[in-house]
Amino acid sequence: MPEKTSSIEFAEDSQIWVLAERTGKQWDTITLELLQDAQVLAKKTGWKTLAIVFGKSEMISDQDCHQLAANGADKVLVLQHAEFGKPGSMMGYSQVLLDSMNGQSPRLLLCPSTPLWVEFACRLIGAWDGVIARDAISFKLTPDNKLEVIQSIWQNKGQMTISMSDDHPWCVCLKPGVAGLGKTKPQAKAQILRQDVSKKQTETVQTVELLPPNPSELDLVEAERIVAGGRGIQGVEGFKALEELAFLLEAAVGASRVAVDLGWVPYVRQVGQTGKIVKPRLYIAAGIAGASQHVDGMRDSEVIIAINTDKNANIFKIAHLGIVGDADTIIRGLIAELEAGGTSQAADKRPKAVSLIN
Repeated sequence: MPEKTSSIEFAEDSQIWVLAERTGKQWDTITLELLQDAQVLAKKTGWKTLAIVFGKSEMISDQDCHQLAANGADKVLVLQHAEFGKPGSMMGYSQVLLDSMNGQSPRLLLCPSTPLWVEFACRLIGAWDGVIARDAISFKLTPDNKLEVIQSIWQNKGQMTISMSDDHPWCVCLKPGVAGLGKTKPQAKAQILRQDVSKKQTETVQTVELLPPNPSELDLVEAERIVAGGRGIQGVEGFKALEELAFLLEAAVGASRVAVDLGWVPYVRQVGQTGKIVKPRLYIAAGIAGASQHVDGMRDSEVIIAINTDKNANIFKIAHLGIVGDADTIIRGLIAELEAGGTSQAADKRPKAVSLIN
């Protein structure tokens, strides 16, 4: 533990702040991408990187913090409260951080370019009189000390380069999956400071209800989980069941080219060389044989689960877990297990009329 005990003192020599998030027991990939991007900038400037974590004390171990160090964090500040870590709870994080730092700001704030994190960042940047760039693909420091950011625009169909002057704090919201992950330093250790947050600090904004997303509207490129179907789904009815599973997993629905060509799903759902290139944390390939053009679009997924009746299907060659069996039967079984296991409340909020086919 460091000698400094106040969060203000702890952060005073850190020019880059990274907002870290985890799902379950793993850090989100975008958190590690942000830290590695921060590390690249830190090597050129001599700046220090502070990772900021909001969570319950029992959820974030010292080993978890050292994993952040392995990806580029010099220090880790854990802001602790029993309400932190719940879906949507980040709405109140901004005031907690402002109070904890008493007006202190970084040179650069990095966070994921997702709706709730962008809103969180906007509150901070407004308080700091800073500038923000969302949907960023990359960023670099120019010789005249400006931050140059490449942003994705027009729904990922174009790019724009902007330059931010050095007379205000910067915030860059990076799109998940665009940076990729490089080598880590497994032996690296971080200085860690844990600070309990008072109940009053968390009451500025409270999440009353969070409605799961509609799987037919989630962007495949940005989705952390994808449930994809192919010829083995055997039609529109099979995709309706696939969508029910996706809803329970808060996942997007994807498809092979064959399923699109047969008219079972629209082209916007297609994964592969002629569709979307995706890198989710979880990819479930149901009834997909594994043609090379499809595999090229999803092979970089963190975890791939394949379901197919053919034990020799190519998809099993890249799968982390393979299930030989009828995709429709297995999908319906998974739906029943998830609903029985405590997600029935989410199932009650399922849209009344959900269809991938217009």
